[in-house]
Amino acid sequence: MQSNTASVCENYSDWLEIKGVLIEGVASEISGGEEQRTRTLYGRKFPVIGMLAQAPAANVKALAKARWYKTVSQKTYIIDNSLGLGNRDEIELPFTEDWK
Repeated sequence: MQSNTASVCENYSDWLEIKGVLIEGVASEISGGEEQRTRTLYGRKFPVIGMLAQAPAANVKALAKARWYKTVSQKTYIIDNSLGLGNRDEIELPFTEDWK
């Protein structure tokens, strides 16, 4: 397990426009049933991956090398640099390690 951060936002060219979510947490590689469930959900979001038999060879090759991780949030922030560079407000979320 390793501590990490992840951000979810659009691809901004100007830092002062950045708005999104910043997550601080612990990441760990998943396997077995948890990995299969994650792959299934990913396949629903990206159908070309969900139907590997019909996916382009390059996608199949790339996916075969992929490792899957989960991040358990320890702190979550809403970021809005339009209010000042580095502006963020912590929010509390009721996540646990065994969320479904």
